[in-house]
Amino acid sequence: MDQDQQMQFKPLGHHECLKAFELYKDYLKPIVAAAIGWDEDYQKNSFNRRLQADGFHSVELDDKPVGMIYFKNGETSTHLHFLIIFSEAQRQGIGSLVIRRLQSLAVETGRPMTLSCFKNNKPAVNFYKKLGFYATAEDEFFYDFVCEFEH
Repeated sequence: MDQDQQMQFKPLGHHECLKAFELYKDYLKPIVAAAIGWDEDYQKNSFNRRLQADGFHSVELDDKPVGMIYFKNGETSTHLHFLIIFSEAQRQGIGSLVIRRLQSLAVETGRPMTLSCFKNNKPAVNFYKKLGFYATAEDEFFYDFVCEFEH
């Protein structure tokens, strides 16, 4: 990725938030389906119930959308719920740049960064480990990861 390019997170508008589930489904359905099965109604209801509009952001590089994230600054951590880098923008270092930016936001709040990742999503598991995350808990399907920072 070119160092001169500008990456930013832009909050999604109401209309864009309505399309967020379709993007989530396009990119994550194969992983979810392989791990626990995909029930369309359950996934859509859960998505809409758990995720408020203020956590959705477009990942933009030089004002061009290259992905979508959902994160929240909670009481105990900055939690990444999901990260999607669009297919045409993958393998260009954008995901690492996104995580570094989120880590900077977490440092500003004085809290660690957390996320959960499906165990069967090996590329994502390896990606997060490479960026300093480590598992704090796991179950049959997920790892809970944290990345802590010096204050």
